[in-house]
Parts: sequence; structure tokens; C-alpha cells
Amino acid sequence: MSRWQKELRDTGNIACRGSGNYESDEAREIAKLKRKLRNTKDALDVLKKPSAFWKNNGSIYCEVSKKAVTTQKRRRHVSVTGMLAVLGVSRSGYLAWLKRVPSHQQHHKQVVQLKIKNIYNASKQNYGAPKIAKELCKTGNRISTRTVDKYMKNMGIRAQWVKPYVVTTKDSDFSDVLQNILQQDFNPE
Repeated sequence: MSRWQKELRDTGNIACRGSGNYESDEAREIAKLKRKLRNTKDALDVLKKPSAFWKNNGSIYCEVSKKAVTTQKRRRHVSVTGMLAVLGVSRSGYLAWLKRVPSHQQHHKQVVQLKIKNIYNASKQNYGAPKIAKELCKTGNRISTRTVDKYMKNMGIRAQWVKPYVVTTKDSDFSDVLQNILQQDFNPE
């Protein structure tokens, strides 16, 4: 600190500009625009995700939070507040979403989705909603086929349709199958 004070007395300026102190108004404006551009790019990355098109209220918050975690792992600072401002989402809503505890209905939905995924994988990914609903009813879970179908669509899984085997060629050896019933002689001598 004393070195900086001495430099300021001798030269009239400090060699190190410090945090937040810019050399000129242009440098301050450039730094501000760079921050704004970085926030916009981060917000666009969030919007590129297909789940960001808001099947439910929390998905935009979820994508912002995923972006913040992944950039933190890469040791790059991301401004969540800046991203939210570009997306037009309130910061208080995001913070409330972070603290929110899943409701009983959401917890039940996650349990049922896990059971659906297990049955689907046990069937070698062949079962569709009707068969999975029957399997769930056998285990004591009361659920409709429509609900199972909706959950499967949300999870991005669907049944494989197995094309039935159809015989397309006939056996070319007709000697054993066909008989001369009329006893006709087509080779006269």
C-alpha cells in the first residue's frame, strides 16, 4: 500500500488499475459490453436446449442452474443474474425455485417414472404404455394407460414395434407336394 502511495506522489498515477478502476471511460464501456455479450451468449446456450421450451414452469430455471454448474466445473464464472435478465426471468423467482422442496405429487411422479423405466428396460425396451400399465396394475399401482403414455413421452422413451414375420418365398421343390390327380399323359408316343 505504501508503495502505491509513493508511486502516486512521484508519477501521478498507479501502474495497477485495481478491481473496478478503469483507465478511461472507453475501457469501462468495453468491459461492460463484454460482460453483456457473455451473458447473452450464456442465455442463448440455455435457449438452445430443447427442454428450455418450457414443458413446465421450472425447466428454464433448471437449464440456468445446469449452465451455472457446468461452467463452474470448467472454472469459468457465469453471471446467473445476467443470464436471467437476458431471458426476462426474475432473480427472486429463480432463488425461490432453488429452495423449493418437491411436492408429494412430484415425488410420486418420479417414483412412478422410475418404475416405468425399470419395466421398460426389463422388457428389453419392447413394452409400450398399455403393457407397462398392466404390469404396474399387477404390482398394485393404480395408473391409467394414458398417464403411463404421458410419462413415457416426457422421459423420451417409446416401444419398439416388431414387424411380424411373413413368409415371402415358396418352396421350389414341387415334386413331393403336387400329385397327378387326373392321370393325364402329356407325352404321347
